[in-house]
Amino acid sequence: MEEKKLSKKLMAILLILISIAVIVIAFVGIYVQKLNKLKNIVPDATYSSEIDGAIEYRLSVDNTEEEKEVYVDQDGNIRGEVDKGNSTSGEDWVNDTGYTIETKTVKTNSDDVLNKDNYLKTKEIIEKRLDSMGATDYSIRLNEDTGYMVVELSENDDIDYLYGTAVCTVGKVEVIDYQTGVVLIDDSHIVSASVYPYSQDGVNYTVYLNIEFDDEGAQILNNISKEYIAYTNDDGESVTDYISITLDGSSIYTTYFGEEYTENTISVPIGSSITDQDTLNTYVKSASAIATIINLGELPVTYTQDNTGYLIKSNIDSTVLLALKIILIICLALITIVFIIRYKFKGFLAGIFNAAFIGILILVLKLLSIVISISSMISIALLIFINVLFMEIYLRNLKDGIEKSYVKTLKSFYSVTFPIIVVAFIYTMFSVNSSITGIGMTLFWGLLIEILFNTIISRYVLGNINKK
Repeated sequence: MEEKKLSKKLMAILLILISIAVIVIAFVGIYVQKLNKLKNIVPDATYSSEIDGAIEYRLSVDNTEEEKEVYVDQDGNIRGEVDKGNSTSGEDWVNDTGYTIETKTVKTNSDDVLNKDNYLKTKEIIEKRLDSMGATDYSIRLNEDTGYMVVELSENDDIDYLYGTAVCTVGKVEVIDYQTGVVLIDDSHIVSASVYPYSQDGVNYTVYLNIEFDDEGAQILNNISKEYIAYTNDDGESVTDYISITLDGSSIYTTYFGEEYTENTISVPIGSSITDQDTLNTYVKSASAIATIINLGELPVTYTQDNTGYLIKSNIDSTVLLALKIILIICLALITIVFIIRYKFKGFLAGIFNAAFIGILILVLKLLSIVISISSMISIALLIFINVLFMEIYLRNLKDGIEKSYVKTLKSFYSVTFPIIVVAFIYTMFSVNSSITGIGMTLFWGLLIEILFNTIISRYVLGNINKK
């Protein structure tokens, strides 16, 4: 019996020490020596643009037009821009494509695409791209009549990457004749794209972008595989006819076929002979961005790209954040003092556990990169109030010697707070606004951690100390 009591006391001491360690890690961090400097290995919090500031890009519909030499088929459809630069014929270039060449005025956006539906669809695709590419906080404002768009990106994010890929890339993918510029397969025949890193020896990796075509596209691919090959011409010269896979007119892969191609998928090597993890991650990220663009489809409307970002500064700087952190620590300390006055040693432990609960919540928000907004901070204050109220009821029940104090506290308390849990779940799962999602995620994780922490640790320690 004495051994059992001793074991419980030791476990209680261990849980108290762990709680204190959590408080230190959450509010101070863990510092290790790295390159002759102390580096905090605990990740920084991810703040919303209203706290951390944002970069604003103002985009107008591209109304430019240009005279171009284009290939035109017998039905009057444009089949690509004339490109004589890659031809092996040189000055004796001859149009043997089977299409006539005409000079046409080509608009970047044809008149029929400039409408409200396409403006909204373009906005929707950009939003989905930003979500897929890891944007933590952004906003897009659209004038549905003119198509004018303002995109705000958080300074927390890799803005150049997000703006350059998610916002500026139109996403027009084509397979063209490398020598002439004739479009062989357009993106209407592309079904999907995926990425996989492959290594035969486990050391050297190649990152592949798989582009899957529909049945008609696969048949065209089979046909061109018989033509775009290496061969010897009538003059006995070695000649190779290439195809290029292009994204918005820029080649991402140029190749030819060694044999008849019967697959419906082309594997495009984005990077090869990769031996270190960081480089591999970089190539996977780049290939994944292209795959995302292909899967979400081409933007219906093309916008001008002046690459000018306007800084939107926040009124909350690092000094304010530090002040808020200090205020939080002071509030937790005052709560502990009040608990000590009312409940002595058990009140001291309750104060520590209350601070540890908030510490765990802060660590979870950091590790999961959950966006912390001003509303999220209010949610944290609400969670502190809820937990203090819970502790007060539980300690009072313990003091009054109520049987099954914790269970009674749990039933009475969480029956009242259940609506908050429901609201948190709805905000978390169904909101598309990152700030609102941050509120939901903060409340959701906070309430979940609170229940688990109090059930596993607070109940065990405070309940056993109460027993004689």
